Amino acid sequence: MASKFYVIFHGAWAFVDNVDNGEKFIYAYAPCIPNHVYMGGSWLGETQILKGTYLVLSGGAQGSDTVRNHYARMVTFPKKAGLPPAGVDYHLSVQLPRPVAIHPEMISAQVKVTFDANDEGQAPVALVVVFEYALSGLPELMDQQGKSFWKPPASPVDPVTLHFFAAEDRESDTDPAGDFSKVSALLGYPAASFVKPWTPVDHLQPISTPCMEGREFEIRTFLYERVDHLRSVGEQMQRMTDQGSYTWSPPLPIPTRRRKRILNLDLASCGGGGGGS
Repeated sequence: MASKFYVIFHGAWAFVDNVDNGEKFIYAYAPCIPNHVYMGGSWLGETQILKGTYLVLSGGAQGSDTVRNHYARMVTFPKKAGLPPAGVDYHLSVQLPRPVAIHPEMISAQVKVTFDANDEGQAPVALVVVFEYALSGLPELMDQQGKSFWKPPASPVDPVTLHFFAAEDRESDTDPAGDFSKVSALLGYPAASFVKPWTPVDHLQPISTPCMEGREFEIRTFLYERVDHLRSVGEQMQRMTDQGSYTWSPPLPIPTRRRKRILNLDLASCGGGGGGS
C-alpha cells in the first residue's frame, strides 16, 4: 500500500495560507490567463478543469508546514486579509489539507521582482511546487457538487502523485511579467512583476522531493515538452510496420539548448507564478 502522496503544481498558482488564523487548509488559485490549459489528475491521465471549479482534497494526513517557511526557495508575499481580493478573477481553486512538507522545485534563484512602487528586490522563483502528505486513507478530489473528480489507481505506485497544470501547452516567448502580475493580484499585489533579466533554470538541478527516484520527469517536464513527446510517439506508431517498434523521443531537450530556450519561456505559465501569502 502506498504511504506517500504528492500534489504537484505546474504553472501559475497563488497559494493562500492563513496559518496565523489557525487555518488547517491551504488554498491554491489559478488565475485566468489566455492560452493557459487547466488540468488535474494522475500523470498522463489529467482531465480538463472548467472555469469556476472548486475542488477539495481529502485523504492526506494533516501536516504543519507553511508557505512562509520556504521564502528562500519560492516567492512569498507579506500576508493581506481577504484573499483573493474582491473583483480579481480566477479559473479554479483547490482546498488542500496543510501538508507535511512543501517542496519548491525547478528554482530560478535571485530573480529581480518588483512588489510595488516602493519595494523591489531579489527573490527565488520555483517553477514547480510540491505538497507532500502521509496517506491517512484513500485520497480523493471532490468538486463543489460533491462529485468525485479524481481518485488514484486501484493499485497505485508509491508515492501516489496528483498533478495540477495551469500552463501553456506550447512553447512561448511571452513576457512572464504579465502572468506573474495575475498571480500576484490574487495575493493582493497587482503591481508586482518580474524585472528582466532573470536567471535561466538548469533542469538538471537536484530534486528535493523525496522518494521520486526514477520519476523526476514528473516534476521536471514542462507541459509543452510533454505534448511534444506524446505527439512524437503517436507519429512513430503511425509509421510502424508489422515488425517495427517505436521509441520515445529524447525525454528532455539537451541541457545546452534548453538553457538557452528557458530565457524566452513564459516562466509564470510553467510555475514561476507560484507564490504564497
